[in-house]
Amino acid sequence: MSPKTIVILTCVFCFFVMGILWYVANEFDKVLAERRDRPVPAYVARNTKLPYPASRRETNFDVYFGTRVSDPYRWLEDGDSKEVKEWTAAQDKFTREYLAKLPERAPLLKRFKEIVYTPRVFPPVKYGKRYFYMKRDPAKEKELYCYRDGLDGDEVILIDPNDATLFPPAAGESLGGVSPSYDGKLVAFGKNPNNADESTLYVMDVATRKVSEVDKIEGAKYATPSWTPDGAGFYYVYLPPVPEEKIPERPALAEVRYHKLGTPQKDDVLMHEKVGDASMFIDASLSRDGRWLLCTITPSWSSNKVYVLDLQAQGVGTGLATSGDANASRPSSPTKSPAEGDWKPLAVGAPADPAGYDAARGQEAIYSVTPWRGHFYIFTNEKAPRYKLVRTPTDKPGRENWEEIIPERADSTLRSVHFAGDKLVTVHLKDVLPVVEVVDLEGYAVIYPGRKPLTWGDPGMPAAPPEPPPPPPEPDPAAAPHPPSDPSMAPPEGAAPGDPNAPPAAPGDPSTAPAPAPAPMMHADAMPSEPPAPAPAAESTNPPAPAPAPVAGPPAPAQPASADTPPAAPGEAPSFSPPTTVTVDGQPAAPPEPPRLRGLGLQIAMPGMGAVSEISGEPEEDEFLLTFSSPVQPLTIYRGSASNGTLTEWQRNVCPADLSPYMVEQIWYNSSSARIPMFVIRRKDLVPNGQTPFLLTAYGGFGDSYLPEFNAAWIPWLEAGGGCAIANIRGGGEFGEDWHKAAMRMQKRRSFEDFKAAAQHLDRLSYTRYARLAIEGSSNGGLLVGAVITMSPNSFQAAICGVPLLDMLRYPKFGSGRTWVTEYGSPDNEQEFRTLHLYSPYHQVGTGRTYPFVMFDSSANDDRVDPMHARKMAAAMQHFATPARHILLRVEGSAGHGGADALAARVVSLADNYAFLMKHVGLTPVGMEKPAEGKPKAKAKASPAAK
Repeated sequence: MSPKTIVILTCVFCFFVMGILWYVANEFDKVLAERRDRPVPAYVARNTKLPYPASRRETNFDVYFGTRVSDPYRWLEDGDSKEVKEWTAAQDKFTREYLAKLPERAPLLKRFKEIVYTPRVFPPVKYGKRYFYMKRDPAKEKELYCYRDGLDGDEVILIDPNDATLFPPAAGESLGGVSPSYDGKLVAFGKNPNNADESTLYVMDVATRKVSEVDKIEGAKYATPSWTPDGAGFYYVYLPPVPEEKIPERPALAEVRYHKLGTPQKDDVLMHEKVGDASMFIDASLSRDGRWLLCTITPSWSSNKVYVLDLQAQGVGTGLATSGDANASRPSSPTKSPAEGDWKPLAVGAPADPAGYDAARGQEAIYSVTPWRGHFYIFTNEKAPRYKLVRTPTDKPGRENWEEIIPERADSTLRSVHFAGDKLVTVHLKDVLPVVEVVDLEGYAVIYPGRKPLTWGDPGMPAAPPEPPPPPPEPDPAAAPHPPSDPSMAPPEGAAPGDPNAPPAAPGDPSTAPAPAPAPMMHADAMPSEPPAPAPAAESTNPPAPAPAPVAGPPAPAQPASADTPPAAPGEAPSFSPPTTVTVDGQPAAPPEPPRLRGLGLQIAMPGMGAVSEISGEPEEDEFLLTFSSPVQPLTIYRGSASNGTLTEWQRNVCPADLSPYMVEQIWYNSSSARIPMFVIRRKDLVPNGQTPFLLTAYGGFGDSYLPEFNAAWIPWLEAGGGCAIANIRGGGEFGEDWHKAAMRMQKRRSFEDFKAAAQHLDRLSYTRYARLAIEGSSNGGLLVGAVITMSPNSFQAAICGVPLLDMLRYPKFGSGRTWVTEYGSPDNEQEFRTLHLYSPYHQVGTGRTYPFVMFDSSANDDRVDPMHARKMAAAMQHFATPARHILLRVEGSAGHGGADALAARVVSLADNYAFLMKHVGLTPVGMEKPAEGKPKAKAKASPAAK
């Protein structure tokens, strides 16, 4: 035989062997699936391939730092082309026909209609004497914006998006953000095309519901109007229009303007020029007294800079003639732009500290500033990754005058601070659960009537006052006394209290008290093997300070007290040194009074394991509103009192189901040496035998926390006998900024590893099996889903990937992608390119892998995450996926990044998504006959509410 023939035969033989290996691998996967109780539908056994709409492949490629990267579906990036529109319509039509045939869909449509068309009231916010809020009326397709004169007053519908006069159907507009003036007499509201982020602002008179014809503000995509005290106008961020090809660069053009009511937009006054960088955000807010205009420039998702403009120095007043202020008579509307240098830096990053914390982290920090009562209150994570509150006088804002009001805690993250009744209502997250406290404006605990002040043994306080020091030894007459000035007998530097060489201390002399120890932080590699537990009472009020170490996980549980590792006090309050016990005539005096600790307030009890989603109130009024919910308690609004620390239920939303059979538990698991918490929602009588289909979700990005809140969309899943889980993976903000930074940029894969470990832990506990595990995520959570199904496809059975980022090499070129480079990294940086390329879901799709069943859920008008990501990924997976594993693309036509605003569209979307997941994990919704599998099975029992 000729060499050419030998080569040909060798190639044929190799292809033959590869075919056999592929067949054996697939059969082996089926066997493993059956051994793990994987429900194998009939169409899997028949190896059915769906007739997807054709997706042509091209030979496009890019070269990054010597690496050739193929991009066969780049043509799908052009969403305006006729070919792409036709392809998208064909894919969506194919998907909807597929979903319509699923027997799970009809009962889910019925159930979700009952759930979605349920009355709901969203948290009110007070302006003047009026409370403004959103409301869902089952008789209306879109939610209403309402108000009341007083919390118990009659409800008035102010903005009705269903009103064809105000919102013509042909325009396809949705109600965007609404910003009332301080006196509640006016509102600025946005109209967004098809629920996109893009917006146009209008102004309405509350009393007459008349919309001004003059005050129309275009380019309000990032605008959050900040009103002057007299309602004469507002400050906002303007984003000018640009050609289609310039959209990625558009954020660089954002600028701060002032709009005076009754004047055209072209006459608006420029207050801060554009930053000129598309990766940065700019925002503006005005203090309640109208004097201080704050401009926040955000160069990254881990840092920002706050500048302040003194409007009084600009000749601008409040416009409130009755205030008695000499400045009040002046108009509140600026007439000219401030000069260069008028903006002063207020909080622009920590000073250099080569030997300390900043050297390791860089100079990044986040600041949020609220002017009140002659001070700037600054909420920040500067040298405090779990956040703290400082303040500084408005007339002396320099760092030398910064005063710590609420110190950082080692065991919890300060999530928010709210002003009410000239007090501060704080929300900490301790192991992702809320701790609500009230302190005064100085940061000290408020003593409520009928409740004792903090004392020894209370949370955050030492168990007992220190032991009295031993009596001094009797002088030895034989010893020659040294004069006090003899340097040879001076106490050693740093001599401990009670040291024989230490001089006697005056009662309460702070010079002899040991220095406060820094809050102990534990490195990720030293994470414990058990979940955090309450710390035992402290036996020593002054534990030795451990060496500082960067935090990459939550604090470890306290260990038993020992001489080497003294335990922390309960609640891990800021360290302090109690005064020395005083003796009177040789006898111990009464125990000293406990010191007042800043930032440690008496707690307001929460209703259970859940989340506080919002607190609102007027800074000078005692009453505030607190919103709480949990997976087993619908959103409930409480009236709180800052003066007595009580909560009274004002309104609880109707729950469209009986939630009594279900419970919430928090479990912990290990992931690359970090301890990760996970909330599990399940039936109380669940038997951990691996047969329960579970739905797992997470977010893990941008420092956002995924809290255990009420989610009505999970009700049909729970009623059908399934369970749900929320994994608080790294990349979020549940444990502060270090938790965020542990999974961003070069470390982003940690989020994916944490999520995979959550699936493994549910399997290990026999709550479920991989074959019965569904996952879902949207936006950054969509990236998470896309990454794990390509990295570890055998760990999941079905997935919903919503409005996702999936092409991580070209994402900065689309939508708002340029603003995310500081979170994910840049493909123009070689090291970051290597990281992005290794996990970019679109680039990791290939042959020889059995992917889960996947449906990409996209929105046609998403101007934040471009729909091209879902289009390209769907085409790639349809090309490579095992024929039996179906890959679908669903497109919501009249929707933006947040989905559709019409209730009917939400019902269909929810039914489609959950029918797809239930079909492929073997979960039968209530109202549907279970398929026969060898022997008859009983129907799923409906809850009383479902009946």
